Amino acid sequence: MAAYDFLIKGARLVDPIDPQRWMQGPVDIAVKAGRVAAVKAGIPIASAADVYHCHGETVFPGIIDSHVHMGSPPNAVGHKMLALAGVTTAVDFAGPMEETVEGARQSGAGLNVAGLHRISTDLNMPTTDPKTHEIRGEAERALDLGAIGLKVVGGHLPLTPEATARVREVANDLSCYFAFHVGTTATGSNIEGLREAVEIIGDGRAHIAHINAYCRGQKMSISEEVAQAVDILTHEAPHLVSEAYMGTVNGTFGACIDGVPKSAVTRTCLRMAGYPETEEGLVQAIRDGYCSANVPQGGQVVLKTGEEGVEGWRAAGAGAFVSFAVNSPEAAFLLATARRAGGDEFVVDAMSTDGGSIPRNVQLERGLALVQLGALSLSDLARKFSYNPALMFGFEGKGRVAEGFDADLTMADLETRRPVMTMVGGRVVMYRGLAVGSGATFLTTGRGAPALEKAGFATRVVDVTRGLIYTRGA
Repeated sequence: MAAYDFLIKGARLVDPIDPQRWMQGPVDIAVKAGRVAAVKAGIPIASAADVYHCHGETVFPGIIDSHVHMGSPPNAVGHKMLALAGVTTAVDFAGPMEETVEGARQSGAGLNVAGLHRISTDLNMPTTDPKTHEIRGEAERALDLGAIGLKVVGGHLPLTPEATARVREVANDLSCYFAFHVGTTATGSNIEGLREAVEIIGDGRAHIAHINAYCRGQKMSISEEVAQAVDILTHEAPHLVSEAYMGTVNGTFGACIDGVPKSAVTRTCLRMAGYPETEEGLVQAIRDGYCSANVPQGGQVVLKTGEEGVEGWRAAGAGAFVSFAVNSPEAAFLLATARRAGGDEFVVDAMSTDGGSIPRNVQLERGLALVQLGALSLSDLARKFSYNPALMFGFEGKGRVAEGFDADLTMADLETRRPVMTMVGGRVVMYRGLAVGSGATFLTTGRGAPALEKAGFATRVVDVTRGLIYTRGA
């Protein structure tokens, strides 16, 4: 019987802790029972049941995408799209938890998945000002279903400042995760909303979603907004965790209610280009190419404009999503590379995609472009998209390729900046552009594991209170 299940021969290995590791030459990586069993040169081929010979590829710790949208069943295509992008673990910020679970059942591609449950008026809250008992009841239900925490989509479907504070208080009281797309009925998804968010959170615990979304030049120049965001995270709220993404496309709700886009973000994007904040204005923006309809096609989502885009938008009905290319490359670059005093820690902890079913899964490609520019090292990149996210959520056993860690690996070609192969728990889920995995392993709490296991999923129990969201500055 072979000593190992799988052996990767001759890999260049990127370590988020040891910046020199990649320069020390090729090593072999042995996998046994879903974990890394050995990392060293000269492991005999005969010792493994299966062997992969590297041809110049580089191995990273498996990419942990700290903010994704898997999509709604039956079009939960984010599973496949993330697998093709080299992701091994994804945190679904879309909610509700029922859809996250059903999407994984119908469309799972072998990834590790964790879910946040959305608290919003279009799903589960009676008004924009729900009371504590209403929020807590929904939170308890979500945790029983397997969610690791809650999310408020303030930029899209805002609650009052007071109700937003209650959601944070309930989440912290229940010791679960809390993520905040900033904005309330008093502010928007912009730099002013970020300032208000810090006041609402106070010394509580929170994850501020996609910092770049608040630096689009709505209130001042992009560089000034970035500088303010960096200052806020560095000096006013250093205990908060955060991420930013590299895509220029901003995805948002495309449905309209009584002739008006239901999402405040959609209305803002229309206003930014001078379009009426109406259904007619949205249709014209799609025809003109300023807005794109997110259309399922061939098991993925593609962006369509013109009459084809309008047709795709109409066909999606209440589930329509649209995209606007309003994100600033300048903001993405500055936020990806900003460091705290001393140069070791990043101001924005992680590099996400906010993608999945939204076609902007360019985390690896653009991250490696920053490496080629000299803005980040390979080790920095591994910290931004694997090690730091593992710390943020308390995903123990992930974020490094070392003995005893989970065998979650992302193999990449540095020249093409594309993923070549990914492995989750010792199983190959993507190989050279083909998604070959199925199902999902849910990262959940001890409270949520029974329901997910009853639904037929493998689970891994995590403790988010051991993550940076609760431990930083405590």
